[in-house]
Amino acid sequence: MQIPTLDYRPSPRLHPDLGIGIIGAGGIVRNAHLPAYRAAGFPVVAIADVRAGAAEEVGRQFGIPQRVSDYRHLLENPAVKVVDIAIPGEGRVEVVRDVAAAGKHILIQKPMANTLTEAVTIVRLAREAGVLLAVNQNARWAPPYRATWSLLRQGFLGTVYHVTHLMRNNQDSQPTLQQSWYAREPRFQMVQYTVHYIDLLRFWVGREPRRVWAQTSRKPGQAFRGEVIATLVLDFGPELQAIILDHNASWPECPVTVEFVVEGTDGQIVGDVQQNRLQVRHRTWPRMAWEPALEGRWFPTAFAGTMGDLLDAIADARPPAVSGDDHLRTLAIIEAAYLSAAEGRAVAPSDLLRADVGDGGAGRGRAREDGAR
Repeated sequence: MQIPTLDYRPSPRLHPDLGIGIIGAGGIVRNAHLPAYRAAGFPVVAIADVRAGAAEEVGRQFGIPQRVSDYRHLLENPAVKVVDIAIPGEGRVEVVRDVAAAGKHILIQKPMANTLTEAVTIVRLAREAGVLLAVNQNARWAPPYRATWSLLRQGFLGTVYHVTHLMRNNQDSQPTLQQSWYAREPRFQMVQYTVHYIDLLRFWVGREPRRVWAQTSRKPGQAFRGEVIATLVLDFGPELQAIILDHNASWPECPVTVEFVVEGTDGQIVGDVQQNRLQVRHRTWPRMAWEPALEGRWFPTAFAGTMGDLLDAIADARPPAVSGDDHLRTLAIIEAAYLSAAEGRAVAPSDLLRADVGDGGAGRGRAREDGAR
């Protein structure tokens, strides 16, 4: 087996006529969205934020011409063709309704909504307005994750039979985050973090899990309202199992860990996302591991991937890679995981979501409001 070629970089295409307006000027926009868009050459023409001075400050920093506190003024700008919705989950349905009615294409933060029911509504609003809806599952474009997908697409590992993903962080111990909207969410770890890794597993293996087992827990005395620890087992069939270990209440002084292992009949991939590193082994390479040099980082490089794909999709008249309909399947797995944790049993995501894939309908979703245990 020769050393394979990796296809992992975001699209380099430019679309100068597709002006971007951003709703939200928080830390993720300042530190990830806008640096990535500027590096990629994407035209950001407007930004809005309800907080006094936030849009003005960030807009000046990045040279954005229109800076407003009411996002509806942004929607009146004819140069805005795409709207990046980067606000917390609460209130998104109303914002999407206005953006879609204005005929603007949408990139929305993951998760698309905090419940499956709201997400189905968002998909319906975009579909009825005839605008494209993409979800910012940016991990798909993080270099180690995207390079792994490239190898899997080439069949490099043969038949994949086991995947493990570990995330260890300490956000519950960070004073600034203890005062954020994160800390007030009744459901936290799985809906805000594990959603990345569930989406990745679906992306990597190209199919849906049959059943999900999950357990959530809390750190004694934690500041966050929702769960901060989650363990999931995803059953993709008799010869493929995946395990996700999400721990966001680790010892405060320990470094963040994001690691994964993908095992196949022909080889193995071991990834370290924090170190931007892969170790690749193949059965025809005895005692050798290939470590490809990867360009870019998850933050901010991958954010150019999600927006770039949407801009390409608009130009090519195709659905975006992470469409609203596709994301509903990820959210169905999240809902199945919460139900599994609450009731102590395996849950089939298909029982929570019925989607008519043939005509792109959003289907019917049933969401539970169970608090995390």
